[in-house]
Amino acid sequence: MSAELLREFLEVQAHFGLPSPALVEKDFHVVRALSAASAADLGPFALVFGGGTAMVRAHRLIERMSEDVDLKVVPRDPALGGLGQGGRRKHLGELRDRLTAALQAAGFALDAADPAHVRSRNANHYTIYRLPYDAQTEAQEVLRPAIQLELTYAPLRLPSVTLPVTSFVAEAFGRPPEVAGIACVSVTETAAEKLVSLTRRTAMELAGHSRDADPALVRHIYDLHMIRAQIDAEAAGRLAAEIARADAEAFANQYPAYRDDIAGETRKALDAIRTAPLFRERYERFLAAMVYGERPGFEEAVGTVGELVKGMEV
Repeated sequence: MSAELLREFLEVQAHFGLPSPALVEKDFHVVRALSAASAADLGPFALVFGGGTAMVRAHRLIERMSEDVDLKVVPRDPALGGLGQGGRRKHLGELRDRLTAALQAAGFALDAADPAHVRSRNANHYTIYRLPYDAQTEAQEVLRPAIQLELTYAPLRLPSVTLPVTSFVAEAFGRPPEVAGIACVSVTETAAEKLVSLTRRTAMELAGHSRDADPALVRHIYDLHMIRAQIDAEAAGRLAAEIARADAEAFANQYPAYRDDIAGETRKALDAIRTAPLFRERYERFLAAMVYGERPGFEEAVGTVGELVKGMEV
């Protein structure tokens, strides 16, 4: 890394009032990875950018650090959608190989044979990359040491919207976006996914079925509150119920109670979030470490989650 780029990271940190230049540096490389992925020739598939990072860097509704890249894989050819899981396996494996080559060409030191760097499961319907990058700023405990890029073959339930993606660096210096345009998951669909992820994974943690509890899961509380004005609440409720039912089947063996009573387990999760000190503590740590914009209070943000849960048709 050049001394000039490091100087820019420090200037951008000051511009946004971020707690560390490490956040600027990681964001820079996250957007670099997304740029490589969006430009790759992936044959019969398209990538749709979603999750919190899309809310931050594309929809620009949230002012926080987001270090993961969530990409839905959707077929361009309807015939692929009609294939069974086994029939899509070969095609999705080819997509992974093309994307791996694109990331390597972009300069990421990615070893395709190392499962610590790239790993697929579920007949290649899910692939996770952990991209190493040469960090020049002091590491932060709240940041992962690699860029996590997740690809999931999943239906797009609402139409996507094409948006540019801009890093902290480009935004601060008024430069053109690094990604001129990429298909993004809608705000309402993202809200439904976040609502189910928050409540189901919290309920799993409470029941002792969570393999790896994620303290940063409280990001969904913050995100849902910050995007609330842009959510079609009625549509989000319907979608959340649809997603929850699909998750209930997918996790039936690991978490049968959720399959049997989605509404009851969701209420348990919400009650725990409201009352257990652990979730407030996690939320406040998250705000301090990752948020550079508005910092809504815990009760206010959880209140938004509660209203959205009421709309779930389960």
